[in-house]
Amino acid sequence: MRWIGVFAVLCFAVVPAFGDAVCYVFDVVYGSIVVTVQDDGWTIMPLEGSFCVNIYETNGHIGSSDTFVLGCPNMPNCVDIYNSEPGEIEILGGYMTANVAAGSLRLIGFCPNEPPIPVHIGAGGEFSDSSGAHVSAYVRVNLHYPNTETEWVTTTITSEVVHISGTITTSAEASETITMNLNMVVGDIPITFTVIGITTTIYLDLEATLEGTAHASPDPALGGLIALGLGGAGTWLRRRRRG
Repeated sequence: MRWIGVFAVLCFAVVPAFGDAVCYVFDVVYGSIVVTVQDDGWTIMPLEGSFCVNIYETNGHIGSSDTFVLGCPNMPNCVDIYNSEPGEIEILGGYMTANVAAGSLRLIGFCPNEPPIPVHIGAGGEFSDSSGAHVSAYVRVNLHYPNTETEWVTTTITSEVVHISGTITTSAEASETITMNLNMVVGDIPITFTVIGITTTIYLDLEATLEGTAHASPDPALGGLIALGLGGAGTWLRRRRRG
């Protein structure tokens, strides 16, 4: 009986505090991005990649009272969402073309401001908030003259406010699939280039919609309970044999 009492105390000792942070990595299974040159043309491209989310869980699963932060502190480079096909935007009445090659428009990080503000998960797993985003854009700008083709290449990495909304699966058990839908709007991404000595800046608006999936992490208490259970049972059996 004494060993059973000690085992019970140890079991309670490993139960985690409510609201433990768990880092989930979501693979993009569907996504698209609409790229618009302000007051001019636009294009739409599919998205691929992955992103991580730090979820503060209670009771061993994701619930409508929990919060999350896009990105994980221990995985600073865990966000990479990119266009998987090229896009082309005609601007200035077709005199110029902005070309976006596959993989050259990337969302490379969230939450540039510290400390990040957690997003609250509402009823049905819905959420809506604003965060920060690092965006990398590599764009070719072509100027079309009669019988002439001139090209400029411009690259920008910028940090912008991103408005996010979406849903996340709640009450998922260990090993079940969690689905997260994100709708993000990033505005005023500057693309600067020089034409015949004149510097020009165009601004891109990005509107992304994507769905990612991840597997629910096992309850953090479960591994400790099992380990202690096996260890306690083994000790108890050995002492029984000696007796």
